[in-house]
Amino acid sequence: MNYENLIELFDLARRRYHLVGDRENGVVVGLELEGRFFTLFEGQVVNRVNEKAFSAPYDSKGELPLIPGGDTLWPSPEGTTLGYHYSTGKWRIPPSLINTRYQLVSSSQNTAVVRAFVDLVNNQGLGLPTIFERSISVFPKSNYLEVKVKDRIEYIGAKSIQKGEFLLAPWVLGQFVSGPGCFVVFSQTSAADVWDLYEPSDSKRKIVDGLWHVETDASQRFQIGIAREVPWIEFHNPGLGLKVRRQAETISQSESYIDIIDAPPPRQPSDKLLVRYSVYSDPSGFMEVEAVGGSPPRMTSGTAVSLSFTTTYSRIGEERCLQK
Repeated sequence: MNYENLIELFDLARRRYHLVGDRENGVVVGLELEGRFFTLFEGQVVNRVNEKAFSAPYDSKGELPLIPGGDTLWPSPEGTTLGYHYSTGKWRIPPSLINTRYQLVSSSQNTAVVRAFVDLVNNQGLGLPTIFERSISVFPKSNYLEVKVKDRIEYIGAKSIQKGEFLLAPWVLGQFVSGPGCFVVFSQTSAADVWDLYEPSDSKRKIVDGLWHVETDASQRFQIGIAREVPWIEFHNPGLGLKVRRQAETISQSESYIDIIDAPPPRQPSDKLLVRYSVYSDPSGFMEVEAVGGSPPRMTSGTAVSLSFTTTYSRIGEERCLQK
């Protein structure tokens, strides 16, 4: 898919967008698509694109949301008593995210800042009025592309809230086509620093030449959490000749990494399984490279949490990989 194909989807769905960079190397931000952006590298969209989701935000029964793909900012944790995806008792993306309208605050050829008001409700029914902001910069190089992002969530509620009442950290999820032959690598660390967030997936990971290799071959649904000791994660799709490295900056000393697990209430979040990166693999043929920021000990009006990260897109060999 190229720039023109992607813009046609936005236009048919009558959704606003903004281009940062250019049609060869840049990102298209969906201002009415949760603020998701889709990266263009050497003229092609490299993120997964779910075309149906552009015009139909929910499935045919009006229940499960259709996820458009791209690269998005969500609040974390997902589940447990303090998450944001079980406020009705069943998993769902908060409607305030699906229906939000981002505004373009500032822009230049290779930069943009977009912002939206998002009212969150956690799984205990506590309301958190917030401002979501994404500051995006693209840096085309001779043979690779860097996209630098600072995602920020500001609490604007009148009530002061304390640890135990809430957890809130920025969570960025980049979706990519994946299948047999595809994998993620990251630096070798203790086995205790890598753990499952769904069913066991030990058979999908091994250490090769000093690096963890995690197969994202679409044969099993799984998600792993990765501890703060790991500096970066990198996705390889040999069939597309694509390599994607995500590196998040460390959080401030006043913040803490958190448990992002997709578990319904009344489960309590763990104070030990604290996630900096995550890898999700889906049997429908896509995967996610994810990074998570930190949560503060308390929030008053104006308290903000942020996550700065760099995603680098480059080319690899010509081995084949299933494409869907």
